[in-house]
Amino acid sequence: MEFLYSHKLLPFRYYEIVMRKDFGEWLRGKIKELGFTQKEFANLIGIEQPHLSRIISGTRGTSEDVLKRIANALGLPESYVIDKALNVSRPDNIKREKLNEALAILSTMTDEEIEEIIEMAKLKKRLRKSKTSTPSRAQKPARSALKEK
Repeated sequence: MEFLYSHKLLPFRYYEIVMRKDFGEWLRGKIKELGFTQKEFANLIGIEQPHLSRIISGTRGTSEDVLKRIANALGLPESYVIDKALNVSRPDNIKREKLNEALAILSTMTDEEIEEIIEMAKLKKRLRKSKTSTPSRAQKPARSALKEK
């Protein structure tokens, strides 16, 4: 990853990352979802609670290292959290974001529940494929039959 700083393109790990505004709201929701207080989560990732509070409120950026620790504590890929913080919107990241969200949900489910989800996804795929496939020659009515109507 690179970050534009002082008219030079330098690796952003050397600078404080200025994060997008809704990152803090997203992070607050994730912390709450896991059942942590800000102080507990800050201790878990090795920073002071006021630092975490400023990240969440959007009044302070943070380092790549802290974003990686946040990702690990949330059980998410580091690249996902960094992209979320930086608002990277590469086309391949949109699908990756949805897949990461699905993986995070699936990781909380039992094996049986995961199997059910997989079967539903396979069914959805078959239904979509049957809707988009064009009828074969045998399925198409003959032209003469169409003229008779």
